[in-house]
Amino acid sequence: KIDRDADQTRYGINMLVLAFVSDDAPVTFATDQGTILGTNGTIEGASYACDDYVPGVSGDPDCDANVATEGDRLVAAYVFISDQAYRGPVNVIATQNGVPQTFTFQVTGPATSIDVSYVGGKYTIEKGATSCAGITAESTLGALPFDADEAARNGSAATTEAVAFVRVLDDTGVPVTGALTSWEHPYFEGGSGVPSALAGVLLPQISTFDFGEDGIGIPELICSKSQSGVFQSAGRIDSTLDPYANATAGGLIEITVLDNLLTPTPSPTSTATVDGTATYTPTFTPTIDGTATYTPTITPTVDGTATYTPTFTPTATSTFIPLPSATNSPTNTPTAVPTATDTPTPSSTAAPPSSTRTNTSTPPPTTTSTATTTPTPASSATSTSTPTATATSAPVPCATLGQRISLLIGIVRRMGAERGDRGARGYKAKYDIDHDGDIDLDDALRILRAPICRGNAR
Repeated sequence: KIDRDADQTRYGINMLVLAFVSDDAPVTFATDQGTILGTNGTIEGASYACDDYVPGVSGDPDCDANVATEGDRLVAAYVFISDQAYRGPVNVIATQNGVPQTFTFQVTGPATSIDVSYVGGKYTIEKGATSCAGITAESTLGALPFDADEAARNGSAATTEAVAFVRVLDDTGVPVTGALTSWEHPYFEGGSGVPSALAGVLLPQISTFDFGEDGIGIPELICSKSQSGVFQSAGRIDSTLDPYANATAGGLIEITVLDNLLTPTPSPTSTATVDGTATYTPTFTPTIDGTATYTPTITPTVDGTATYTPTFTPTATSTFIPLPSATNSPTNTPTAVPTATDTPTPSSTAAPPSSTRTNTSTPPPTTTSTATTTPTPASSATSTSTPTATATSAPVPCATLGQRISLLIGIVRRMGAERGDRGARGYKAKYDIDHDGDIDLDDALRILRAPICRGNAR
């Protein structure tokens, strides 16, 4: 890209206008703002006619109509904005052989302040660079020794480098081109200023340009050195080429230099997946009393979903009495508990605490939506109860460790499911332990708090 000035000018700057011509004939320039200066700096006013050529004095070989003087198909003139308060457009028209060319520029205010941002949000680097942009000595440092367009857009991928994008603003906050800035702590010895042991700026003096959609400014490259700490380079606007610039205005580049950049690593109990979900691996540790300690590791994901893969240590098995589930059925038919006898067998059958007991239930002819239960006092070995259908939480009976594991797996895989949700991870009443219409952590806690089935009581 050749046009780097964003078609800007301002008071105190001589704006160069280059007219590409196709003939050796007179060229006229005219402007609606400011004053035109001839090719040799002569003040011409609002218009200027180039129709001769005297080397080193006036004119141009492309506008003298003389075939003996060879031109380059370019005729130049300068425009000076004479009104210091003017802001807005200025039009310059160059005409040769009746064919006009119109140039439109924008007049800004003076260079007033410095603004610094960091490309890609990167302002932390690690120490240890032995070169900067591949350059090892100031003698090989060119005017702009790196791809400035790439740096302005993407910064630097090197862990020892960061890019600060420096903008110079006018008195209304508009970024301006052609503003010269100077910076402390150059990277190489022998440059202007004192080098730092932490880091250094590659270009101690730089000018702002137009980088298109990436903005008006200049990318300044900062490279680390041998020590860690907070590197600071103070900058100021240089008025050498712009006498109306605010030479007292300053800016600051601040970069943190670490011994090593830490790269985040995933938790060993959480594995990220392609679809943005996570695999959870809770650990259940059995204790002396047969209960389990649940220690999940939770890592939030983008969509809030997760795949749970619990890990358990199995213990001795026993028969599990199925947990009741919520239902609005008009009838309730309890399941009779089998009679338990004191028979020495390898496995045990969970039952109410009595050596020999028969428990029968007689459902009522109708069901009301009340939460009452009218039991018959157990004065003998046979008891009769009259339950009614309820949708309230019931105490969780005993369960074997294996059955607790099975229920917990189902709960965590359907965590967050609500009544009416369908699919592989949809709602299932058997996992809604507290019957509140959704499957959540409360259901898991109820399972964990349920007593372990230990066989027949004696």
